[in-house]
Amino acid sequence: MRPLYWIYSLLFCGFYAAILLWPDGPYSLISEYGFFFLLGLAGALVANSTGAGGGVIFIPFFAAIGFSSMESVATSMAIQCFGMTAGSVAWLNTIQKDPTPFACKLPVIRTMLWVSGPCTLIGVLAGQYFIPKPDLEVAELFRWFSVIFGVLLFGYTWRNRFLVVEETHNLHLPGWLAIALVCFLGGIITSWISVGVGEVIALLLFFLGFAPALAVAIGVFTSSVSVLTGIVHHILVTHAISFEVLLFAGQAALIGGYIARHITRKLGSFYLKLFFASWIFLSGLFME
Repeated sequence: MRPLYWIYSLLFCGFYAAILLWPDGPYSLISEYGFFFLLGLAGALVANSTGAGGGVIFIPFFAAIGFSSMESVATSMAIQCFGMTAGSVAWLNTIQKDPTPFACKLPVIRTMLWVSGPCTLIGVLAGQYFIPKPDLEVAELFRWFSVIFGVLLFGYTWRNRFLVVEETHNLHLPGWLAIALVCFLGGIITSWISVGVGEVIALLLFFLGFAPALAVAIGVFTSSVSVLTGIVHHILVTHAISFEVLLFAGQAALIGGYIARHITRKLGSFYLKLFFASWIFLSGLFME
């Protein structure tokens, strides 16, 4: 873990150096954009404690303050590169230290990562370069995705609230194929609206009977892969990232991503799923 602390320290130093050396001066930058620190923290906490990408927080907020669709997606992805990756590293370290709460053997978890990661990467690249985005605004796509996804998970969770479900410890070929397909399609969706793959893979693993903590951990990992892949396009091609927002939301996302796993393990299976479903549904329903 010691190398990780050095990496985190360097990242924080980089953020603060950029703020102090900002051309217009740090005071004007902080006064205008400092509140995005709270947004980044909230997004990372929700994202990494549920498996949902931080876009479920960022996209509605950016739409409300007048960001363009491209700027919303690019900036959301940039923030998540810090938050979801910090969360992914934290979850993976937790699994390696004590895999027992995840009701799954480590070889199965490693195979999930090797299947979900590449399929997500391919899906993101396909969505950015080969599959045209539907003729809908990002906000409209996000709204429909969130409402449908939230209703499905809420109904499933509430229907099974009193059932004692035996958790799955392994997968057969159809399950692996489903994971590969869902990650590919989720990667495409994420390339369009900066959110999607973490939710759909977490939901699939819920339905397949895996421990909720494991479903969230895999969701966080695939979200990290998706935004790290997708951000390259926005850095090199669209140039739509708001770096002023990123300076504050990015460092907060690092903090939220690191501590969010503790929230997941405190909530428990039933309340975690309800929280997850309710937030996704409401963020889509009330999005302007």
